[in-house]
Amino acid sequence: MTEVELASRMRSAGFDLHTAKSVSERGLILEKALKWIIPPRNISDISCFRRVCGWLVIETTAGRFNEFEIFRRVIDFALEASMPPARKPAAVFMSILKKELNYVSNNTNTPRRINGNN
Repeated sequence: MTEVELASRMRSAGFDLHTAKSVSERGLILEKALKWIIPPRNISDISCFRRVCGWLVIETTAGRFNEFEIFRRVIDFALEASMPPARKPAAVFMSILKKELNYVSNNTNTPRRINGNN
């Protein structure tokens, strides 16, 4: 998917990172965009995108990232990862995040179930 195709798709769906009212809303828009750019192959990819977006919301709220720049930057990373010859774009995307943003998946971004069956 190209940047132009993504912009068109986001506009037609009514998603706009610039007019989002909160960091959380930007995180939800980013998660949808990631699924369009890099179609998930399995549940692990879906969970990974959700955790990345949760991590970005937490880090942005804490002041580590500028909320008006970081989401666009992550979309650029996803577009880069989805370009040929990448056979596993989700893995390439995660590699870029780890290198560029020092992303560390520690599974603390997902709320735990209360019933004790963790």
